[in-house]
Amino acid sequence: MLEGILGTNLIQLDVWSILFRIGFAVCAGGVLGMERALKRHAAGFRTYILVCLGATLVMMTGQFINQTFGGTDVTRLGAQVISGIGFLGVGSIIITGGNRVRGLTTAAELWAAACMGLAIGAGFYFGAFVTCVVILIVMTVFSRLQSRVAAVSANFALYIIFASVEALNDFIIMLNEKKIQVEEFGVNESQHGSLVNGHFYLRFSRKRRHDAVLKELGESAGVLYMQEI
Repeated sequence: MLEGILGTNLIQLDVWSILFRIGFAVCAGGVLGMERALKRHAAGFRTYILVCLGATLVMMTGQFINQTFGGTDVTRLGAQVISGIGFLGVGSIIITGGNRVRGLTTAAELWAAACMGLAIGAGFYFGAFVTCVVILIVMTVFSRLQSRVAAVSANFALYIIFASVEALNDFIIMLNEKKIQVEEFGVNESQHGSLVNGHFYLRFSRKRRHDAVLKELGESAGVLYMQEI
């Protein structure tokens, strides 16, 4: 289809196909990066363009080596990209003070952007285009759906700072009185003063709105700070 529109075979590696693949990679990577940049994530517009563009170049290089020297596996370089992109993914994942893991979605999207770049570099344009659209849907529409589902679930993960060990004990007793099941918890005592901080994984007998539960539990005596993680 593209050959009929543009009047050239974009599967074979020549000047026009190289320019088209590079332009496609910049556009596709930029679209995904813009979505992250608007949400003020560290890996944003330029990062996604570079990842997608680099993967595209690697795949084109494999094709070039095969056409020039013959007898080589054009997918060998691309396979290294899929595993090697992990260092960027690890760099985007952080653990906050409340034991909250952030950046997993960005890391996964970076890996998908690299795979999309490989598809562009191999001339699999339709697959790359559909993948780009689906990733955008997952990152926008599905994100809102996930937030709505999580806001009314029966499971809670909380990071809490208590004024003292006694306040922690009173909080656990209060949970038992309210029939709130403690799935798991871990606490640490502050090196400065008597503050105690910890993370709790709670389960309610039925689904409840998280904002209401946070307000209710946050009013407990001795609770200085509470955040859902």
